[in-house]
Amino acid sequence: MAASKSGRNLAAVVLAAGNSERLGQSKQQLQLHKVALLRRAAEQALQVTDQAVVVLGAGHLTDRKLLDGLPLRITINTDSHIGLGGSIACGTAQLDQQVDAVLLLLVDQYQLTTSNIESLVHQWHSNPEQIAAASYAGTHGPPVIFPYRYFAKLKALRKDGAKSLLVEQPMTSVVMPSAAANLNTPADLVKMRHFEQTRIEPAGSDAAADNEND
Repeated sequence: MAASKSGRNLAAVVLAAGNSERLGQSKQQLQLHKVALLRRAAEQALQVTDQAVVVLGAGHLTDRKLLDGLPLRITINTDSHIGLGGSIACGTAQLDQQVDAVLLLLVDQYQLTTSNIESLVHQWHSNPEQIAAASYAGTHGPPVIFPYRYFAKLKALRKDGAKSLLVEQPMTSVVMPSAAANLNTPADLVKMRHFEQTRIEPAGSDAAADNEND
């Protein structure tokens, strides 16, 4: 069970089943500061909970190797080509009944920091019955925390993601400009490489430690 600092139980689902068709290569395996984006997102999830589920897709045989040694659960969405909603449903279905809320993380929001995610968790602690979402670029989106009462709706998703729930339901939010950056096209990859060159990974982070050991 994933006990948070407030005594509430938070789980995380890392959504990493996409086929990266527009990008033209596996975003899961691309590296930032010598750490694969998939492993980076999984490690960030494990910084705020001890119950993490990673949803993989068609590339699962290769992608799961990037998660070696991490204490998490892997599930496969065999219909990942249909849309993000199916992956959300697949991951949520793997959670224990004792969980109070789920944190949804995308694999390609490469500018996110553990501090960003911790801020969102802190916001959820203050209003645990409401959705807590990141706010950026004039909208709300992932990373986002859904309380247990939304699990049935999350499990019912198929093609589209959980955006409709953010529009319909009351929620709290954290301003998070870093969440606006994602990786969908070759142009986005150029931006990520520029970000990588201009930003030094903070000392003491998992990625920095990996770099020091290379």
